[in-house]
Amino acid sequence: MVKIRCELSLPDCRRCCRSCKSANENAKETIVPLLEELESNVGDVHKSFEWKLVKHISYLFAGILFMIGSIFFYPSMHKLSKQSMAIGAKLFICGCLLLLLGSLQDAWDTRKLKNKRTNQSAVVSETRVFMSIINVIASIVFLVGAFYFLPKICSKHDHLGGDAFMFGCYFLCFPALYNIFLLREKIIQSICTIIGAVFFIIASATYLEEYIEGKEGNIAHAVHYFLVGSIFFTIAPIIAIIRWMKKLFSSKEEDDSFDLEASTVESNASTRRKTKTSKKNKNTDGNSLSVKPKVFRKSYEKSRPLEKTYPAKSESSEASTTSALFKKSLLDSDDTSSNSFLGLGSITASTEGGSNDTTETFLP
Repeated sequence: MVKIRCELSLPDCRRCCRSCKSANENAKETIVPLLEELESNVGDVHKSFEWKLVKHISYLFAGILFMIGSIFFYPSMHKLSKQSMAIGAKLFICGCLLLLLGSLQDAWDTRKLKNKRTNQSAVVSETRVFMSIINVIASIVFLVGAFYFLPKICSKHDHLGGDAFMFGCYFLCFPALYNIFLLREKIIQSICTIIGAVFFIIASATYLEEYIEGKEGNIAHAVHYFLVGSIFFTIAPIIAIIRWMKKLFSSKEEDDSFDLEASTVESNASTRRKTKTSKKNKNTDGNSLSVKPKVFRKSYEKSRPLEKTYPAKSESSEASTTSALFKKSLLDSDDTSSNSFLGLGSITASTEGGSNDTTETFLP
């Protein structure tokens, strides 16, 4: 028996297996083991949904921290507090940590999915694992670049933070492009990720250089790119969360409906089995009423005297029969030399009604 593990089509599998289990009594060797395995994995499927929601929530909070940290990079915030850039860099570090956590979860899910027997080819599974590893590398590079945004480190290493963010954005674009053009899934989410990465590349290329030179107008212009990119990084996980929430609730509703439908099918099958057994019991019972008319009919037929009857015939057939009998009587009379046509006997014919018998005697 071949067992297929497919998380997305699990409700359909459960519906099919439940129906077969209730309708087919000989399904113990094929359907029942698969049904038990699928029902045992229902909780694991819901846990995987929740696990993926946690991953996207970590991406969401990372984007929010990027937005708040970008606000602290504005020169106006630096005038209010000299620690504004340090606060913004620390918020970026926290956002990069959440980004790294989400990418590690994604890599774990992809590796776990590869170990299972799915409908995907080996090349697609290996490529998914490779792209998840690229996501982890991009998150690590982001985290390193965020540390270089701290004022104490930034004064010693001018462009390392911006360069690290640029390379991290380059790495981040590869999995998104793979999802769009090859897998053709998560298209809107991947587009938002690419747009956010492009804005971060532009901001990283101009911000630190302008900050070191002290051009406040250009710094504010660069921070705008950081803010817009952070907004797109926030929109992408929101779309993913909405999609997974719909899948989670729809799967639970389908499970409830399939349980109700399966119980209905099982009850109908049990009712049919009960009616069949009751009919068998009635037929096998010797004192049943269905047997008595047959016995009475047989005894009545034995007690009746045997009568030779003929079926009713049409007028033409009766005429031909009459002429034939008349000719036969003439021949018999010649042989016996008698003047009477007695001995023809009587013919009993039944009418079409079958109830009244008429006897016709043929005389000269």
